[in-house]
Amino acid sequence: MTATGVNKVYDGTSAAVVTLSDNRLTGDSLSESCVAAAFADANAGTGKTIAVTGISLTGTDALNYSCNPTATAAANITPAPLSITAANASRSYGLTNPVFTGAIVGIQNGDNVTATYACAATTTSPPQTYPIVPSAVIPANLQADYAVSLFNGTLTVLAAAPALTWTNPAPIVYGTPLATNQLNASVSVAGTFVYTPTNGTVLPAATNTLSVVFSPTDTTDYTSLTGTVSLMVLPAPLSVTASNASRWYSLTNPVFTGAITGLQNGDEITATYSCAADVASPPEPIRLRLLCWTPTNFWAITPSPPMPAPSASWQCRRRSASSPSFRRRGASP
Repeated sequence: MTATGVNKVYDGTSAAVVTLSDNRLTGDSLSESCVAAAFADANAGTGKTIAVTGISLTGTDALNYSCNPTATAAANITPAPLSITAANASRSYGLTNPVFTGAIVGIQNGDNVTATYACAATTTSPPQTYPIVPSAVIPANLQADYAVSLFNGTLTVLAAAPALTWTNPAPIVYGTPLATNQLNASVSVAGTFVYTPTNGTVLPAATNTLSVVFSPTDTTDYTSLTGTVSLMVLPAPLSVTASNASRWYSLTNPVFTGAITGLQNGDEITATYSCAADVASPPEPIRLRLLCWTPTNFWAITPSPPMPAPSASWQCRRRSASSPSFRRRGASP
């Protein structure tokens, strides 16, 4: 009985496959089998010895033959294909590389095979693509058992978005133009800021949105960015004061005037003044009534002083039924 080994690909075991042959007479019915066939070890190699044990015969004519219970054969164990593919990754300029990963395909029988991944890009490498190179980590006694194929990944270094610092400014009063106290965004890299609204703008009384566009000087490594904050503009105080006035009894009221204090930004705000006194009103102080148009940018303070009575130190005497006259107290008639 002879055995012929069958080549195999490394699988981490010493199991072997053989074919058995004999020198039976033509026409006899026999079947050969064996209990086990195994290589001396599981490692890849050429012409490796296979030990065959437990050879036996069965069939109609089996009793007419005797056979050797063991045999030897030889066959090859070829290395198993192993592929390691690095996964693609990305990061922003200025940051450290992420932890690279990948996929390993073809590990046999739980062998302790791992991989490492490396990339030449550093924190100062400009934005572009860099290869991620895998390496197989295989124990020395298994290195001949694998045919390793390595596939690079790609690290994409992106232009970084610099960190913008800009907090909501403190409230201001209407009429205060925007300045560096409000338009004060900052970034850790060189560049220019364009604000909307711009420096010197006077905003209405309300909660206003300020925005900025930052353009870096280094457009290769950094990207432009935008930001917004909220600015509360408070109404400005507006004071409207009626001027004192006087007239003689029975005369019409004079044209009343007054003062408006607190106008901002060249705003056109006017006031009107009225008084309940008419020609028949007796001599006494009478308050003026103010009417002032105040937009939402102002809050009005409108004191109305009493109207002095110039005739309080005068008295009216009727000389005849048709014409009144006035005389100062203590004066001769």
